[in-house]
Amino acid sequence: MFPIRILHLPNTLDKRSGVMSVIMNFYRNIDREKIQFDFLCFDSEKDNYEEEIKKLGGNIFYVSKKYNKNPFKIKQELLRFFSNHEYSIIHYHTISIWNIALKISKRFGIQNRIAHSHATSYSESKIGSIRNKIFSKNLTKNANYFFACSTEAGELLFKNEKFKLINNAIDLERYSYNLTIRNEYRIKLGLTDYFVIGHVGRFAEQKNHAYLLDIFAEYKLKNSQTKLLLIGEGPLKESIEHKANRLGIFEDIIFIGFNNEVEKYYQAMDLFILPSLYEGLPVSGIEAQASGLPCIFSDTISEEVAIAKVYFIDIKEKALKNIMPIIDVENKYIRTKNDEKIKEKNYDIHLETLKLEKLYLEMMN
Repeated sequence: MFPIRILHLPNTLDKRSGVMSVIMNFYRNIDREKIQFDFLCFDSEKDNYEEEIKKLGGNIFYVSKKYNKNPFKIKQELLRFFSNHEYSIIHYHTISIWNIALKISKRFGIQNRIAHSHATSYSESKIGSIRNKIFSKNLTKNANYFFACSTEAGELLFKNEKFKLINNAIDLERYSYNLTIRNEYRIKLGLTDYFVIGHVGRFAEQKNHAYLLDIFAEYKLKNSQTKLLLIGEGPLKESIEHKANRLGIFEDIIFIGFNNEVEKYYQAMDLFILPSLYEGLPVSGIEAQASGLPCIFSDTISEEVAIAKVYFIDIKEKALKNIMPIIDVENKYIRTKNDEKIKEKNYDIHLETLKLEKLYLEMMN
């Protein structure tokens, strides 16, 4: 019987994908003698999890990404796939064209079909929202188990269906506040004498970097000894660099790019800001709090993210109005470890993985 192989359906294996980050956190910690993860997705760029997945014992099945807007071709590919592969559990990560797999797998007699909601909005664009609402049509008819990263994410897609909260948990040992690493990286980045505001996120409309620059520019008028540390890549990076130049703050921003050791950069920060237009439940927000950082989140983000010292701001307000929490943190906050608070809120990956593992095993029984 063991290991049970779970077929996961993300859009991509890209390391920049927040959904894949969540999946891999669980995969690394699950009992792989009992449960193994396989993946069916579009082929992706070189910087992906393929090598690690194979080392962990997973299988990967690719469909060409040239079909990612062609539901008829995807249907053909899925019919061919399920004709040649047997699974007892499939785990679809919303929202994408892979929703088609739920209906097709049901026809092939796969009894356990999970839909997992990771966001509180259908899309950041009007066209994307229309498309994703179409993808989500009949979701509750074709899936028979429902998971969500937050209450709001579950309510968006599953309406009156009961769903299980699967928290976007993290490895506490990796992210826990570490003064030695903090001092090392502040020296390395030339930040020893600065109040450092940080952000981790893809340069995309959802993350709202433009508003973050407005906040930083206003705060810098109050405190010249401040720097902004931005970690990530994405299609809007160049436009954000241009805006930083227009605001006269480009020299005060450190662009790190995508980084596999993001936990060390959290240590160098003094404050974390995430002014997203929408989120499911941001892993970066949990990571930042695990690192002992006070955080500022947009009020579009679920309050379930609040574990330690957190402020929520209205991103519809002018940026000047939202610098008060920064001033408050600079004057009053004393950084400490938040390990026990993280565990109490069920964001410890070891404990949350046991919960997911139990759910999978119960499906098989």
